[in-house]
Amino acid sequence: MLEGCEVSFSSDSKCDPEKCACMRSGLAYEGHKLSAEFLRDKRPVFECHEDCPCSLSCPSRVTQFIDHWPFLFKKNISDQVGAGLFSSSPIPEGAFVCSYDGKLIEQSEAIAKMDENDAKNQHNYVMIFTENYQHEKHGDQVLGGLCTCIDGTDFHQSFGRSINHSCDPNLIPIPVRCGWEVPRICLFAMTYIAPGHELSYSYSSGAPSQKLSTKQCFCGSKSCRKFLPSVAC
Repeated sequence: MLEGCEVSFSSDSKCDPEKCACMRSGLAYEGHKLSAEFLRDKRPVFECHEDCPCSLSCPSRVTQFIDHWPFLFKKNISDQVGAGLFSSSPIPEGAFVCSYDGKLIEQSEAIAKMDENDAKNQHNYVMIFTENYQHEKHGDQVLGGLCTCIDGTDFHQSFGRSINHSCDPNLIPIPVRCGWEVPRICLFAMTYIAPGHELSYSYSSGAPSQKLSTKQCFCGSKSCRKFLPSVAC
């Protein structure tokens, strides 16, 4: 467990960013939406949690009380990409859309499974997310290198596994910790998303390598690199 707030609060209190350990990276949310600074820097989020004395209305609690953005739906797109995720309601910039759910696995298992899927030209539902923490330093030492691997293959009802890659995405994956060292990988809107637009994120976000795989990309964006990244997210 990660440490919670160290100061006392009344039942309706909100945290002070200068005193709350959960806000070690700064005030992540503004009006329940991820701040522009966190979106730009891909900064990890530490939310207040069950061991914190602050109230449930604390602005440092967002993703733990919302399963996903309302009115999301899956729709088949093509044989090449399969299904995709859409929203019938507008999504504002910084809004939490959904998390990438699945089974936590070791990095070696994740890479082996991704290579196998790539070799068989099968859809991949394994996410490898690497945190660099470039903004957090202890003296001259840069913290980072934490890797979270999630296998969403068998989580068929999860919205996250239906989100396709785009070389020009409108979502960004952010690690969010609610009391535990292992984060949830949550997807936030990078910009305003109009109803009916496909939701997407870059599979190379946070990856240690920008190498391309042999699997063709069908995102259709003007900046398309023609092939998917070799390491997903």
